Formats: sequence, C-alpha cells, structure tokens
Amino acid sequence: MKIKDKEEFLKKINDDKWFYNHNHNLKVYYELETLVDSSLLGDKDVALALLYRTPWSFLHFSKELRDDDEIVEKALSLVSEDYLKKDIFRYASPRFRNNLELLDKYNCYFEVYPQEVNDDESLMMKLILKERAEYKDCSLRLRKMSEFLPFCKDYNDLPDEYRNNKELLKKVLVNSDFQSLKNFPAEYKSDKNFLLDALALSDDKKKKQFGYHARNIDKELLDDYSFMEIVLKQAGKCLSCASDRIKNDKKMVEIAINNDPNSLRACTKEFIDSNDDLVEKALKLANCNDMDWVVDLPDKYFRVKEYAMKIAGTDFTFEKLSDELKKDPDIRKHGI
Repeated sequence: MKIKDKEEFLKKINDDKWFYNHNHNLKVYYELETLVDSSLLGDKDVALALLYRTPWSFLHFSKELRDDDEIVEKALSLVSEDYLKKDIFRYASPRFRNNLELLDKYNCYFEVYPQEVNDDESLMMKLILKERAEYKDCSLRLRKMSEFLPFCKDYNDLPDEYRNNKELLKKVLVNSDFQSLKNFPAEYKSDKNFLLDALALSDDKKKKQFGYHARNIDKELLDDYSFMEIVLKQAGKCLSCASDRIKNDKKMVEIAINNDPNSLRACTKEFIDSNDDLVEKALKLANCNDMDWVVDLPDKYFRVKEYAMKIAGTDFTFEKLSDELKKDPDIRKHGI
C-alpha cells in the first residue's frame, strides 16, 4: 500500500528495519511508486530525508525539486561515485550543468560539462591535469597547441600535421600504455627503432602493458631475433605474441622468464615437458598470486614440496598434489 501521509513516511524512512527491507524499492522508480505516493516526491522534507538514506532517490524527485539549489547540492555532497554524480547532473535542471564552479567543486568529468568549454585553455588543462578530461576532449585549436600535445594518447586524435612527428608519436604510444598501437599506420608497427625507443621511454608498469599489445606489431618483427631479444629483456610477456620459432627457442624463453616468470605459459606443452630447468627456474621466480599456468605442468612438479608451496593456492591445483603433500601442515597453511 502506498504511503501518502508525510509524517508516516518520515517516520518509516528513519526506521532502520523498515529502510533495510525497502532500500531496493526506494532506488528503482517503478518500485518506488508502489511504496510512496508521487505527491510526496515533490515535498522538500521528504526529499532530504530520502537523500540521507539513498542519494540515488534524487532521480525520482519532482522537476521542481531537481531545480532546487539545496536539494541538488545535498545530493552531490552525499555521493562519491563518479557515475552517480554524472546521473545527478543529468537529471538535475540544465542550469546546473552550466555552473562551472559547481562542476569544479564536485570534481566532475568533462562529459558532464557544457561542450563549449572544450575550447577553454585554462579549464581544459586543469581538467586534464586532474585526470577529469583527456586530450581528445579538447577543441582542434587546443589539440594543436604545444602545451596540450604531450597529453595525446591516440594517433587518431592528433591533428594531421603532427602525424609524422616520430618523437611526439613515441610519447603518444607510451601515454596510451601502448594500447593505441593498433591505430598506428603499418609503417610504425614494423619500425624496429621506433618501437624500441618507445619501450625505452617506459617505466616497468608500461613495459608490462607493452606485452599485452605487442600482438599489434608486424609479424616479421615478432620473428626477428635481435628485436625480440631486446623486447623480452624488458617485457617478458611479449613471448605470448612472438612467433612459434621464438617461443621454441630455449635462449629466448629464458630471457623472457628472467623478466616475467609467468611468460612460460606461452610455451607449448611439448617445450615445457622437455625443459625442466626452465620450468624450475620459472617456478622459483614466479609470484604465487599469478600462476594459473601451473595447472598444465607435468605431475612431477606437484610432488615437490618447494613447488607445491607456491602452486597449491587453488582447489584445482591442490587436488593435483600427492596425498602426502595434501596432508603437509605447511602446504595446507600456505594453500587453500
């Protein structure tokens, strides 16, 4: 039965047990209407009480309340999630989205701002530095400015006149954690020096990302010994993108393992079965929190306590241990 009386609703909304039982209904519009008479959603006292309990309820308030300064500010002050701030501005009166001071106060993303601010040099730089906007959000005029170019993360976002500037393109590639490599012209994907220079500009975290996106590199380079040797020393994960010839070369695999022990997962079962020394090295160096690849190892590795201490962390791998090791108190403590 719908609650029509204001005092009755205020009493219920402040009752923890009632609120716990109806929290979901208060968030979903068509269910909210089964609980509360629509007339109450235009009452300011009811709205404030609802906001304290569930800020999401702002979306269901009357048009007049969504144009009320106090209600909008209160809703914004009670949420921390960016997607909720976005929705509050979306459902609030349009005038709030033109209030730059308010948008700044609540640290909003560019997408909430009026589109025309994309040509405001000072504001856009401020948003970029706060990671609330990206280079691509700027007007073409700003994207051509030297102050903004270093923030570019995608080849496609660059003005045409800058697409042959190799030094800038290296920074663009690094800025994107190499994700934008897929959008670069083929000439850059096959340029050994260009790619190695970009890799050299990267920190360890970005080099790991290089491993995820190396699949976009020209296939011939992924089979080039001199190139892959340099790459694998810095980003062992790239072994997963390498040619079969590289993946089956013991020296190259060892180089990859030295940088990232988990790169062994890229090798074939036949290679792993015939290279015990590399498997043992990978097991000793690997982080036990990222060893899903061990499930395919030969059974003999599940009978050695030194390795079992690392690989017994899941139900599946634990079940592969010998009966003796399953009972070992050190293994049980370290594993599941």
